Amino acid sequence: MTTERNHTIDNLRGLAIFLMVLGHITRTAWLRQYIYSFHIPVFFFISGYLYNPEKFSSFVVFLKRKFKGLIVPYLILGGFTYLYWLIVESRFRGSDLNPLQQLLGFALGSNYGFFLDFNCPLWFFPCLFSMGIIYYFVDKLKSPIYKILVSFSIFMVGVLVKDVCPWLPFGICAAMIGLAFYGMGGYLRNYQTLLCKVRRMICGHKLLSVFVVALMLIAQFACSSFSVVDLANCIIGNPVTYLGLAVFGTIVYWMASVLIGQSRMLEWAGKNSLVICALHGPVYRALLFIISSVIRLQLDDIRSNVLLCVVISVLTIGTITPFVYAWNKWGKPLTI
Repeated sequence: MTTERNHTIDNLRGLAIFLMVLGHITRTAWLRQYIYSFHIPVFFFISGYLYNPEKFSSFVVFLKRKFKGLIVPYLILGGFTYLYWLIVESRFRGSDLNPLQQLLGFALGSNYGFFLDFNCPLWFFPCLFSMGIIYYFVDKLKSPIYKILVSFSIFMVGVLVKDVCPWLPFGICAAMIGLAFYGMGGYLRNYQTLLCKVRRMICGHKLLSVFVVALMLIAQFACSSFSVVDLANCIIGNPVTYLGLAVFGTIVYWMASVLIGQSRMLEWAGKNSLVICALHGPVYRALLFIISSVIRLQLDDIRSNVLLCVVISVLTIGTITPFVYAWNKWGKPLTI
């Protein structure tokens, strides 16, 4: 792994986590539709790309590391935000939610029936855990072609299963759907030399590359209107359209990440993306309440203003910063 590539990957994670926060704050339909069409697959792609089987001498070692890296933080951060919702936030939001149902959703790692609505983004942790376990066995296949074919086959199984039993625990349905992107990331890991050449070409022709990325962004915005996606609840619309938009979005933002180069803020957000993912819900809702009271605007008006939502997204990540430093001081940094 080169330093250059790490900058690109961290930038990509940073952009994706910012879009996640923005997508949850805004109520502007076209913007939400655009973000939801690709931002979660970006994380799955990165996870597959960075998967290194040499780190795990056995399945037990793999399982222990994934449990420590995903489920333990899920339980700690999820438990903290559940108590916060139960004691504080439920007085202002979600008073109609059943605390026992929310606790059940937390235990099952599933947002089916909005049983994880006290902090919905938490669904991502158990889903990524399930996806990692599935891919561990897929990666045992010798041929990279077989790996990608099996990954796409499991994607199709997930598409079918989501309509029959979307309630499966630990985000298994979403994990099967997301395995296509995880597999693509793992497949591209075999082409480091080619990716390095593409990066050098992008950096060597920056003006042209910026123009190309701008055109691709316009095309991406236009095409995102054809897809309605909410992977947390296993809604992906047309599977082919979903795959195409997600892959296209990943390529666009990877190219943008290459062009950005070194960015301390984006790289920091990328390296701490899981903590931001787990905590941004309660934080942005508190900020929305405070801002609404100060500037005397209705919440719906604030959430319909794209510029205000961008500002609040930045403030949300900034507010989480002390929690990130506290977590990194007493634990291991969490990265998607």
